[in-house]
Amino acid sequence: METLGAERRLLRQINRKFKRNGHQNIPVAELRVRDDYYLRLLKAHRLVRTGDFEFRGLGPVAQSEPDSVQPTEAGLQFFAWKREAVKAFLLRSVVIPMVVSAVMTLITIYLQKTL
Repeated sequence: METLGAERRLLRQINRKFKRNGHQNIPVAELRVRDDYYLRLLKAHRLVRTGDFEFRGLGPVAQSEPDSVQPTEAGLQFFAWKREAVKAFLLRSVVIPMVVSAVMTLITIYLQKTL
């Protein structure tokens, strides 16, 4: 899943506050968010849940902007998955080709000396 840098910074901020608050919803007013664009992107990626309902009278009334936010399980584990993807990429694209190149060089040198 591709995310923007601002999305990742916001998600990291949400995760930190969520863990500090004892896994309680975080009021959007506590976040440094100018507009809810990146928050909507995180919600579209299913990395956060928003509490965007206000209870009036007999039932909930949908608000135009969310009043609280909470990371989903995928949001809490996002950075761990991202690290694993980077490690796999480095192993597959950097380390293995270097090892193959070194082994082939050693084989070539050995064959040149013996022939």
